[in-house]
Amino acid sequence: MRAEMNRYESVLPERSTLARRLLVQGTVGGFPLAVLHTGMGLTNTAIALSAALDRLDPCAVLSQGTAGAHTPWLRVGDIVCADRFVFGDSRKGDQILPVEVLGQTRTYLDAHPHFVALGHQYRLPVGTVLSGYAWNTDPARLQRCHADYHSL
Repeated sequence: MRAEMNRYESVLPERSTLARRLLVQGTVGGFPLAVLHTGMGLTNTAIALSAALDRLDPCAVLSQGTAGAHTPWLRVGDIVCADRFVFGDSRKGDQILPVEVLGQTRTYLDAHPHFVALGHQYRLPVGTVLSGYAWNTDPARLQRCHADYHSL
């Protein structure tokens, strides 16, 4: 989302494009940081991430703005730790359909326990994150996602 990128642009001085997407770079706390606006959905993310991995050779990749908030207390720019990632891109109505992930058909992927422990250590909200091609503004659907998947 554009609002999320505005925060990075205010602290990272270098602006360019990568795979026709906005890339901002700089240093934060002595560490190099690059933020790429991938756009929504798995296809946009795959294209942008492939280009970034080839060009930037990062030591880590963080995903931000994956699905927006399903809880009213989260705001733009808040950091959460996903303990489970539900693939909401493949749907039939409100039902999430399984997709092929790492050689298995599934609807979700659990995070590595080490990263979940770090989320707790740094007192981040920890919970399920859902993906999607389009941000959903229907309050009833958001409530169902939160109730069914305990999504953040």
